[in-house]
Amino acid sequence: MRRAGVDHERGGRRMSSIQNLPAVDVLARAEEDFAGAELTLLYDRVDAEDKRLLVFAVVELLHENLEFGPELPVDHRDKDSYVRLGKSGHELNLRRVRLPVREALEWYRRCAAGQGTVPRTAYEKERSPDKAPFTLHLPSFAEEPPWPHVVLESESSFWSQAPFWGHRPGGTRRHQLIAESKNFTVSAWDERSEDMAREWLKDRFPVDIFERPRLLGSIHLVLTNPVFGKVHTRLNAEDPSQLFLQVQRWPGRALSGLRLHIRQERPTGSMALHVVPLEHSLTTLQLACDPHTVPYEIVSETHGLLYASTPSVFARQVQLSVHVERTVRQVSVPASSRKRGSETYSVSIAGAGEVLTSTSEEVLRPALDAILEDDQDFRRRKHALQLGQRWFDGHVEEATKFIRGLIQNASQDVLVIDAYFGWTELLRYALALSVRGAKMQIMTSKEYLEKKPEEDSPFTHGVLLADALRQVRAQDPSLDIEIRVGMGDKPPVHDRFLVLDEDTVWMLGSSLNELGNRGTTVIRLPHAQPVREPLLQHWAKALPLDAFMARPRTVPNPP
Repeated sequence: MRRAGVDHERGGRRMSSIQNLPAVDVLARAEEDFAGAELTLLYDRVDAEDKRLLVFAVVELLHENLEFGPELPVDHRDKDSYVRLGKSGHELNLRRVRLPVREALEWYRRCAAGQGTVPRTAYEKERSPDKAPFTLHLPSFAEEPPWPHVVLESESSFWSQAPFWGHRPGGTRRHQLIAESKNFTVSAWDERSEDMAREWLKDRFPVDIFERPRLLGSIHLVLTNPVFGKVHTRLNAEDPSQLFLQVQRWPGRALSGLRLHIRQERPTGSMALHVVPLEHSLTTLQLACDPHTVPYEIVSETHGLLYASTPSVFARQVQLSVHVERTVRQVSVPASSRKRGSETYSVSIAGAGEVLTSTSEEVLRPALDAILEDDQDFRRRKHALQLGQRWFDGHVEEATKFIRGLIQNASQDVLVIDAYFGWTELLRYALALSVRGAKMQIMTSKEYLEKKPEEDSPFTHGVLLADALRQVRAQDPSLDIEIRVGMGDKPPVHDRFLVLDEDTVWMLGSSLNELGNRGTTVIRLPHAQPVREPLLQHWAKALPLDAFMARPRTVPNPP
């Protein structure tokens, strides 16, 4: 058995243990560290069954140097504690309860075992001391990480963009109960109910939980730092290789038993590791040379990993550009159509910027400066490559081969959205589908299909496309190709898209009939879902090609 407080590396995450001992010792350690707990509970009360279903909960352990919030019982005279979700029969309840540390941890562990209750505030207990708490219906939970380990929350962590109550001084450690089933509770809500809940919570809850749907139905245990608050680092102005680290301990708490693990890093890797005890609020550390970045961790003998910094560059030079506003330009734009009315806007016109520079005595060394510049350029190019960014200018064959390769790699389905897709594109690209049984869907446009390739041509693009599709199907009946036509005087989708296997969307700078002729860009969108869904809606509204061609024509069919 590992000794309590020892750090563990598990799956690349920093982890520490509350206590690798029986539950009674976990409770004893928590009661020693913290003065109480604050439980924030969000649940859905269903009228028809009078059931209370968990939506979200946080149990935060606080010591005496942190402020507790006021308790909030569910009171139907207080609009901050509940909201009716229209006529759906659902009511969203928000409750905040202050609990003793032991009671809070026991509630959390009972929930992990599937035995949930709705804790009562002190006011409710005083009014009705004999009333039993309501049952809280819970999903089946998966723990992250396994109890009794906790994960240190750092600036680059899972929660970095939206900590519950802001960043607690000194950081926090966390344990989570995550619902095994997706969208627990709110799956019964309609879209309007969810919109009402989101709007009501906007000013009453610190995070938008609907942006993270896997967190619905979850419970979180948050442990604040019981030893110290803020940590500051700075270089010695006279000797840049000397680092000062200041730890602001909480009143009544000792720094004994803390160790500092600090690494010196260069762009090419780590060059030194220092491990020193933290015995005083201010520690002076002599580094091997002037630092580039120095990430560090603070470890406690009794608590494990308590603090971890993110690598940050020490600034040698700061530039501030100051622009003074000279005048304001007023612009009026007349109406261009019935859909686009007139508008006015203003632009602040500034004079030439004045750059104010503050520089330390020593700037970056030439070798380090060159490496950083090269690394920044490499990262930009690598990111562009990850997005599939490609530029084609006069390279038709290369562009065609690239698109065919994307289609050939599809294993389930391909959706092409191109308002100028015609019969040559059908042969050039659609037949590149290489997996038997994969589906090819193509949406072109009424505007294009009703035009002729040449002024003296007897046939429209629509006639030629329909005839080419019949011939292709006759040659290989196993091909699953469907073509639809976006109706309207203008194509419903302006840009061109290639959707592959439900999870990848490519945006094409030009139509496939012109791809590579002139300068254009092809790029894979980093977040496909918000674009894929409306594209599928446009596809669903489009008219099948056969139905489009069955309409009266003014040009003859091909012989």
